[in-house]
Amino acid sequence: MDKKICNLCGAKVTKFWVTLYGAIVCPKCHNILIKYGVKPKEEIDKMVQEKKILIKKHMENFINTLHVRKPFSETKKKIRKISVGLGLSTFFLTWYAGVRNFIILSSGTYNFILGLICYLSSIIPLIPLILSITIGNLFKIIMIKVKYNQIKKELEDDEIKINREKEKLIRHEENKIKKKYLSKLYSYQKIIHKAEKDKILLYEYVLGNYPPDWEYRCKVIRSRDGNRCRKCGKKGILQVHHIDLVKKGGISVGYGPFRIKTGGTHFIENLITLCQNCHIKEHPYLLKKE
Repeated sequence: MDKKICNLCGAKVTKFWVTLYGAIVCPKCHNILIKYGVKPKEEIDKMVQEKKILIKKHMENFINTLHVRKPFSETKKKIRKISVGLGLSTFFLTWYAGVRNFIILSSGTYNFILGLICYLSSIIPLIPLILSITIGNLFKIIMIKVKYNQIKKELEDDEIKINREKEKLIRHEENKIKKKYLSKLYSYQKIIHKAEKDKILLYEYVLGNYPPDWEYRCKVIRSRDGNRCRKCGKKGILQVHHIDLVKKGGISVGYGPFRIKTGGTHFIENLITLCQNCHIKEHPYLLKKE
């Protein structure tokens, strides 16, 4: 199948729509126009600004709720491990020495004060505990001062890494939210700009209303259908009916016998000639209202 060039975006496609005035529209542009219809430039700009404000609020909320880890130093971690090990070693050694001395003093010459300290150390590990914590903390304070420049550099380097990770997360979220809210709108802006520049009429995509050329379009449809009702073949007072109703916001589009079925638009493939009776049967809700 020969490829055609979309008059709105320049894409080469094998499946396309052709407007009443000969413009070729690719599926991507068609779906965007089905969603937004044909709007004036000022209204489109307003829509874009509203989405930008929404994105800005979302990003502010995202940044405020973003949790990142604190800067980390490998040297400081090692010092903490060593200080904890040193404290535990001091505790067990002190406690063991207290028990051992108590046993020796109990079996030999008895010194009351020394014996009391050893006894307390053996049954109440408070003294070894205080000693171990003091030694561990003292070692940590001294080593952190000795390794201060190295620790500072590691923290600064890790903070730079954290900031890069944070910026990456923010960029990813911003790109994701822009793609969600602005990607199609920007494409829509380009489509409308191209249509205005090249004077391409997009009356097929006037949503929720009849296009400016509706009377001419009806003449084309009646002529195509031989000025007869497509349902019963009657002549007389004839009306033009949309096979798929035109809705604001667009509807799903399927494939049919006319290149691609045009759902919910004013394309001639979506229009048929009906008499009054057959037309009213296509809109039973009107009968209910009466």
